[in-house]
Parts: sequence; C-alpha cells; structure tokens
Amino acid sequence: TTRRNKLKIMAFIRPRHLKQLSDNDWVAVENFLPQELGQSLLSDLKTLRSQKNRFVVASIGTDGQIQDKNTPFRDIRRSETCFLGRQCKDLGSTPPAREQMYGVLDDLLDDLNTTASVPLDKELIEVMYAYYPNGGYYRRHRDAEAGTMSSIRQYSFLI
Repeated sequence: TTRRNKLKIMAFIRPRHLKQLSDNDWVAVENFLPQELGQSLLSDLKTLRSQKNRFVVASIGTDGQIQDKNTPFRDIRRSETCFLGRQCKDLGSTPPAREQMYGVLDDLLDDLNTTASVPLDKELIEVMYAYYPNGGYYRRHRDAEAGTMSSIRQYSFLI
C-alpha cells in the first residue's frame, strides 16, 4: 500500500501541473490540500502560536540579522516563523494533521523527482509556518545569495 492510500489524501500534483511547472517555472494547484487538512493545520499553527517562544521574528539574509531601522535594505518581510519538520524534536508530539502534511510533502517530492534533472534531497527540505501580524508583509525580492543553502533551492511550496 502506498503512503497516499494510507493517508487517504487526495492532494497530488498531476502530470499537467508538472508540465506547467516545467514550462513556466511555477504552478498554482488550487485545492491542493483537502479543506479539512488545511483547517487542522491552521489549528496546529494557532496552538503553536499560543506557546511561548515557538514563533520567532523572521531573520533576513545569511547573517541571521533581523530587519530594523538600521537595515532598511532588509525591508523584505515582517513576519514570525516556526520551523517544522520531523527533525524538530523540540515541538513535542506531532499532531496527525502535521504528520499528514509531511506525508503530502514526501509524495510531492517523489512526484517532483520524476521530472527533476537533479534528484531532490529529503534532508534539505525546509518546512515552516509563517505568521503575518497586522501590518505584516512579504515583499518580492531576490533570494538565494551565491554560496548559501538557498542558492540550491529548486522549489518553494506555499499553502
């Protein structure tokens, strides 16, 4: 039995999506996650937000600096993030919705590897929740400075 059958999730990228991604360097897949799973992940985010020190002000750049009035060139985003992933043991037990999301991401990686010129490495996946307070934003910018881990990023997946 495949992981997809075990999780009973109808959230997959289709061959036409892979073609659009290949042709355009981006693809939007509407209703990628079932609504119930999306709501459960939102509940998980809110639970983590209610716990002290789970979310931190997002830093910008390879030096880990937080943007402030002294770094106007960093005026890219105003948000807080909470890194996730099976390797993040300090988050306590993993709720079922988050485990389902990890399964969806594993399947997505497998699907993307069918067309990737270089296989994607599961160890290099970065998963996080981002929270944008009132007035928060994320501006278009050039990312992935040469010589950084971000410079080898092939895909970004936003829910």
